[in-house]
Amino acid sequence: MVDAPLVQMTVTSDSPATTRDIAAHLGRVCRGGEILLLDGDLGSGKTCFVQGLARGLDVDSGVRVTSPTFTIHAEYAGRLVLNHLDLYRLDDPVSQAGLGIDDMLGQPDGVAAIEWPEMLADPVLGDRLEIRLHDIGDGCRRLEFAAFGPRHARLIEESATALSKNPRCDVVMVPLTPVHRPATIVAEHFPWANGAAGGRRLLPATF
Repeated sequence: MVDAPLVQMTVTSDSPATTRDIAAHLGRVCRGGEILLLDGDLGSGKTCFVQGLARGLDVDSGVRVTSPTFTIHAEYAGRLVLNHLDLYRLDDPVSQAGLGIDDMLGQPDGVAAIEWPEMLADPVLGDRLEIRLHDIGDGCRRLEFAAFGPRHARLIEESATALSKNPRCDVVMVPLTPVHRPATIVAEHFPWANGAAGGRRLLPATF
């Protein structure tokens, strides 16, 4: 069985605040059981993204969300439990069971966000959302989303719908073909000059 994404989305962020906003949109449509795998170089904005995710999950604004680099795992209570894992300081790949995180993945009342998931000896497969962050200069980030499975395809569809309501976002959704080939969503956030609003397009996708 080929492990291929059902839908993809690319979002360009012009600031850390925008990255948090994008993640907050995602958090608001989470229903529990979501698994987010965050990939990117140091400083690419992974922890910034999780901060926005926490906001979308209604984690108390007085709670400081930081990367659990030394403790590996941090838990935040909100509308759903946010399990934030940072595997950066592991010397060698470790299994999910070895880390004791297998029960957190797919937790029905929680959302798991994992930084540096490549440090897992047994990769997370199945229904999940992979997010790759790239530093493209001038404080901008490109976020590439790939949804594997229907749970996370819905997450992308609903997030793109919310992003399309932002006058500074251009959202294009390409529906799946009748033979269910992977669809692509492209959502671009542009730092418009002089406050000029950009056009928006949203073509509904079917899953």
